[in-house]
Amino acid sequence: MPVDQFLRHWASRADKGLALDPPLFPPADVASEIDRDGSRSRLRAGIRERAMKRWLRLGSKFAALRHRRAFGAMKG
Repeated sequence: MPVDQFLRHWASRADKGLALDPPLFPPADVASEIDRDGSRSRLRAGIRERAMKRWLRLGSKFAALRHRRAFGAMKG
């Protein structure tokens, strides 16, 4: 799991946050290498992979809702 996705997942599950100022890796003025030749767009995930992705996304949404309910009550 990439570091940014791991931190996002950890922060949403633990009701925590993380901020770095200045950033560890500032943006560079170079062209992106991701999907440069378009080959990735031709790949298609199977049914299992799409179902797993939806399941994980649903879990993140429930965690965000729990977080909003817990901390939204503290504001009012």
